[in-house]
Amino acid sequence: MLLKAMINSNKPVKTKARAELQLVPLMQSDSYQVVKPYSFSVHFEQTGLYRTGLQIRSSAITFQGESYIMNTLSYGLLGLLARRESSGYELMLRIQPFWQAKHSQIYPLLSQMEDKQFLSARWVEQSDKPDKKIYAITEAGLQKLKEWMHMPIAPAVTKDELSLRTFCLWLTDIGIALDIYEERRIIYLEKKQYFEEILHRIPEEECHFGSKEFSNYILASKGLMMAETELKWCDWVLKLLRQHNMQAHSNS
Repeated sequence: MLLKAMINSNKPVKTKARAELQLVPLMQSDSYQVVKPYSFSVHFEQTGLYRTGLQIRSSAITFQGESYIMNTLSYGLLGLLARRESSGYELMLRIQPFWQAKHSQIYPLLSQMEDKQFLSARWVEQSDKPDKKIYAITEAGLQKLKEWMHMPIAPAVTKDELSLRTFCLWLTDIGIALDIYEERRIIYLEKKQYFEEILHRIPEEECHFGSKEFSNYILASKGLMMAETELKWCDWVLKLLRQHNMQAHSNS
């Protein structure tokens, strides 16, 4: 196997190695991790070594006899289609709670998976709108999805603007700080109510392993627990800020 890497100096670095490797998707749609045997050669143009393993751009991969590889978003789309058939637009809306993705990311993957016969598609005529393409998972796609369940799970990616704003809180005044957390408290309260409504709609007799509703039950429970914790934290921060504000006014 020959790895060609462009390091920060913009000078090509060639490393020769002999290995049997398999690439498994990481968090990003174009990131992969080496986990078990699979022969391949690869050329990548960005810094290639990360703490999670080998990370490369999917478009640069060339396999021996295979030029296509699934990524996490692909599996997520198959997972949604395993529940019910959907259009590309519907899939874009349904995937958001799990994985934020745009049309430009989703449609090429659907086309690729249709070519690989992991899903099928049919056109539905609409009188007042353009015809709609509906996707459904195939037996091959379902098998691919089951295989994915045996793969290692990549570490979660954290992107939290509120935490960054909190880190910089010393740069603003107390009024702005109060506004930040009062606005976020409303969001946390809405999230709490949203997950409570989902849990209320799930039949108790369906909350067992092996049922599709079991996944909904434990995910909604997780969402509710997190929303309650976030709400409690936000109330605590607001209490500290109000105490500080009162003390500042009494000293002035």
